[in-house]
Amino acid sequence: MENDREAKLCNEITTALEGPSDERKSDAFENLLPALVKLNPLWAAKFAESMARSRHGEHVLRVVMQTWVMHERENALAWADTLSDPELQWFIVGEGYKQLGQARPAEAIAAYTKKYPASYNYDVVTSIIKGWADSDPEAAVSWLNVHPVDAEANAVRWTAVTSVLAKTNPARAANVVLQNIPPGPDQDEAITTVFYKWAKLDGEGAMRWLAQFPEGSLRQRMIDEMAGFPERADGR
Repeated sequence: MENDREAKLCNEITTALEGPSDERKSDAFENLLPALVKLNPLWAAKFAESMARSRHGEHVLRVVMQTWVMHERENALAWADTLSDPELQWFIVGEGYKQLGQARPAEAIAAYTKKYPASYNYDVVTSIIKGWADSDPEAAVSWLNVHPVDAEANAVRWTAVTSVLAKTNPARAANVVLQNIPPGPDQDEAITTVFYKWAKLDGEGAMRWLAQFPEGSLRQRMIDEMAGFPERADGR
């Protein structure tokens, strides 16, 4: 019969998600749901909507959108626009653009911010930028330099990038913080985050950087962070 395969997959997914097995839940999210989307995305979308208020509803919606948007971007986003619940629509659209941002972050940000007002794009854009920093931190830094926004959003975005950059190049991250986040609580928080990650990678290098700071609460905060580290395996 028509749609027998879709109905069977939906039943298998529902049974897996309602059952006690974590392994079967993982299989539902990683294999069965993507298979349903590829077989019949509209059916998958309706199934996701029916699950929206369930325990696993957000995860189901996320997987459907992330899978669909990579194969049929316009159709997936058009589906999101039909949702009557504004909160649900915001969530689904954001997940779609975050998924697109993994491959084409600048394009995804441009498309998202053009279509949706600033009140919608704050968290989504920050998430895309943070993912971008994971794969190409210098490209993310370059993009931010030519796309400034209001002071609060700017600080959040720079902090997201530098927290990622600090994992591999803390000295560069420290310079980016000092150059792009004005003095104040946001800069102090970003500096502390960079210092913490730097100290775990290279305690001596972090302390040399710390020595450049004047006496004060920020310097003392970082000294306290350093004192709280367990002794390193190499004895330092």
